[in-house]
Parts: sequence; structure tokens; C-alpha cells
Amino acid sequence: MMRITTTRFGRIDVTSGDVLHFPSGLPGLEDCRSWALLADSTNDALGWLQSTTRGDVALAVVSPRRFVPDYQVRIPRSELSPLAIGDMRQAQVVVVVG
Repeated sequence: MMRITTTRFGRIDVTSGDVLHFPSGLPGLEDCRSWALLADSTNDALGWLQSTTRGDVALAVVSPRRFVPDYQVRIPRSELSPLAIGDMRQAQVVVVVG
């Protein structure tokens, strides 16, 4: 269990198994490699990617399938391998809300 102090959510506890690791970070946030995916308490369509290392960084995210039911994404295996996803059925696709 890790405790994160955030500017948006205050102090939150996240289990280490729920932490998402992006080896190269995210574009523009390369220093943020560990993230927690959090539910929004008031809007079930919205989620948050909260950096576990920078409490001031949280990105609003949604599932594209919520708005485009037959949405599909094709990602080359070479781009998936660094993520070390064991079971693709457990993978989620979210997009950052701008």
C-alpha cells in the first residue's frame, strides 16, 4: 500500500498492484512513470490518471467506448511489449480529456 498526497484528491491510498507503470512516461510528462487510475466520485463516465510521484499531476480520462461503442484501437506489438501486459483482456484503453 502506498499513500499519495495529491492536490486534487488529498491523501489517497493505492495498492502497489493497482499502480500502472509507463517505462517512458507519457508524452510531455516523461518524468511521471507511475500512475494510479482513479474513479471520479461524481461522474461515472470520468476517471483520473493520478501520478504517484507528482501529486500536482492528474489527467481526466474517459473510455472511448462509452461514446463510440464499436471503438477499436490497433497497437503494434512492439509498442505493447514495454508495458508487460500479461493478459490483454485486462487491458483498458482510456483517452485524456482536453
